[in-house]
Amino acid sequence: MNATMPAVVAKKPRVWTWYVVYCGSMALLYLVVVALGIAFGAFGAASGEMDDDEALVMAGLFIALGGVFFVPYAIAPFLPKKSWTWIFGLVLIGLGLTSCVTLPFAIPLMIHWLKPETQVFLGRKAAMK
Repeated sequence: MNATMPAVVAKKPRVWTWYVVYCGSMALLYLVVVALGIAFGAFGAASGEMDDDEALVMAGLFIALGGVFFVPYAIAPFLPKKSWTWIFGLVLIGLGLTSCVTLPFAIPLMIHWLKPETQVFLGRKAAMK
């Protein structure tokens, strides 16, 4: 592309707003998982149903997994509009397809994410004239 030519700016598709809501909701969900891990660490052994070692293992798993999944969902809406961002979003939506809780939201989101206007918006495809 010529340096003097401005880049084609695609119109923001409606799916982008729903994708931001989805990522925010998933980030909040995984933040709750981290909080549950902290609660397991603090109060897990007090219930009498598990000993201190079991509570620490549960706390560690909840904090680690919640943190690992929180980060990508939290940063996804703020990433630059590049080709790899579309793939990153595809993976995040695909992760939502693995749970029956998020499946009703992830299916329509995935359908609209695959549409050409979303790919053009994120620089995956060239705009059609």
